[in-house]
Amino acid sequence: MSWFYAQANDPTGPISDEEFAQRVAQGIIQPTTLVWKEGMPQWVRWSELQSQATTPPPPPTEPGAVPSTPAAAPIPGIQGIPAGQSQCRVCRRYFAEEDLILLAGRRVCAACKPTYLQQLQEGVTSWSGAPGGTGGEGHPHGTVEPEEITQREYEVPAVELVTSSIEWFKQDPSTLIVAGILLLLVSWAIGAATAIFQIIPVLGIFISIGAPALIKGPTIGGLLLTYLRYLRGVRVTPTDVFCGFGPRFWKLAMASFVPGLLSLLCYVPGVLFAVLAGFGMGAIMTPGGGGGATPAAPLSVFMIGVAISFLIGGVVQTYLTVSWMYVLPLVADRHFGIREAMRLSRRVVARHFWQHLWFIILTGIIAAIGVFACGLGILITWPLAQFAGVLLYERVFHGLISREPR
Repeated sequence: MSWFYAQANDPTGPISDEEFAQRVAQGIIQPTTLVWKEGMPQWVRWSELQSQATTPPPPPTEPGAVPSTPAAAPIPGIQGIPAGQSQCRVCRRYFAEEDLILLAGRRVCAACKPTYLQQLQEGVTSWSGAPGGTGGEGHPHGTVEPEEITQREYEVPAVELVTSSIEWFKQDPSTLIVAGILLLLVSWAIGAATAIFQIIPVLGIFISIGAPALIKGPTIGGLLLTYLRYLRGVRVTPTDVFCGFGPRFWKLAMASFVPGLLSLLCYVPGVLFAVLAGFGMGAIMTPGGGGGATPAAPLSVFMIGVAISFLIGGVVQTYLTVSWMYVLPLVADRHFGIREAMRLSRRVVARHFWQHLWFIILTGIIAAIGVFACGLGILITWPLAQFAGVLLYERVFHGLISREPR
């Protein structure tokens, strides 16, 4: 008997009775999941089908009638699927069903066919990975080595990723948005609580600045893990965003703190130049240095020098920030060490640095738009931008081997 079930607005199947039972046990198929099998007149929730198990079966269809297949029939109860259309399993965009290609039980568009065929060769049977897994189908630890990842061809379609993120949020806003809102509220509360320590001389400043910096990794890492698990078909709840506050707290904290600190060090030369030049200007302004009036030429040179040194520091910081954008998800998801994650992220980003920079700018603009919507819009736009980043990470690193002990 072949079963189908609805996952992320897309019929999944066919699967056997044994596979269906396994996915029920794993929590992939939940009581509210819509299911269909051969002989059933329509899609029903799994809980309803269970309750009907002791009742007489529904009357068979008329002789000669062909039941509608899950691919062609719209799924009742799920919004956002245009009539007669289905989603590409790679880019998540909607197409007419006749324009999609069926490969290994999944429907993909013509543009995504080469990417999906490559994934099939690498043992990954769907773009988002195996339900409940973190890599290829049947390989929860992944099978692709980092060196292979650095040689893999990929693109960063920023606009398409944002569009796909919006579609995912439309499908399940209660989980994705609420998870992001919880994280933001907790981060704000922690920032407000640590700000009280500013009344303590010297030590208070380090606490009020250092504590939020250390907590940034576990909080954002927990959100990324929650989104990744949801994307891969694992059952999640909004409170899963706090999974970073566990055994991996310090590892996630360092995964965010170390790259951030190294990026800030780019401004040290500019600060030193400004201090030394300031002392030089002070010497000129003293009576023993030539009078009380500051010459215009040395002042101009001083201002230009400081501006150039800080501009160079800003350029270098931008380069490092973009190059290390995958460090936190690699540590959180693949259990990489910080040094290895920084190296792999830099090598992967170097292949399409400007595309990654444009992606960060675009998602930053989207997140900032929420600030102008009475300030509360960020509760939606910021999680949306983060989910787009998760989609990009999954696209680039799908099937990557994990460093987690087996």
